[in-house]
Amino acid sequence: MSARSLVTAASVAAVLRHPTLWGTAARAVVRLAARGWWRRWPPVPMPDPAYVEWRRQTAYGDPEARAGADDLVSYLEFCRSLGRSGA
Repeated sequence: MSARSLVTAASVAAVLRHPTLWGTAARAVVRLAARGWWRRWPPVPMPDPAYVEWRRQTAYGDPEARAGADDLVSYLEFCRSLGRSGA
């Protein structure tokens, strides 16, 4: 499963329903984007696939697991709760 498959319509819709998380989501995209993402086609700021695999393994116990939209919202709420030190 590629990193590009992380972003689903359900995930985008879930974040759009929480305007207080929009800034946090934008910061997370910038912080997690793989280095040189703009040099690869399509130029989308996605995390490195190795990081995504590791994160899935540590979060779900399976490198092929799919995170749900609720997981994304929970993650962004957690990052927002960290304040300036978070994403």
